[in-house]
Amino acid sequence: LPTLLTGVIHFSSSGSGATQLVDLITHGDYGTVLNNLSGLLNEGNTAEKMMNSGRNILSLVFAGKLSAVNELITTSSGIKSTSTSSLLSLAAPVVLGVVARARAAQGLNAVGLTTLLLNQKEGIARLAPAGLASVLGLTNGANLGTAPTNTTSWMAPTGGSQVPWEQR
Repeated sequence: LPTLLTGVIHFSSSGSGATQLVDLITHGDYGTVLNNLSGLLNEGNTAEKMMNSGRNILSLVFAGKLSAVNELITTSSGIKSTSTSSLLSLAAPVVLGVVARARAAQGLNAVGLTTLLLNQKEGIARLAPAGLASVLGLTNGANLGTAPTNTTSWMAPTGGSQVPWEQR
């Protein structure tokens, strides 16, 4: 999960990534994925759709670096490459579901969502596998991005945790 979140932060903070992420969340309806995870995984056709969706998310978020990300996780975890790929594909829609819920709960637009994500980058980067920053073309995890400059157009979070995926 930290690998996926790191990829989402990196994607969101680069170029038009913030807008693309919001479009992906909005059009993919990922907020509803969390409503019935066990049901999704029990239904063969739906699980396959979720994995296909995950592969599309991964291709967008990691662009041409997906093979290197997959290899890094395979090497650091000791699991088979096919298992790594499957797990990433299943987890990607779930991660976007969590991000989508955080965005909706706090009424954030693209800039606000990216700012929220960037506020968590240090904690997430510490949990990511060693070498991920290098795979993404960064010198270290702290270089994931900077806050967008157009902060006047986003709504500030109201109440609740700003870290929707934190452990309690």
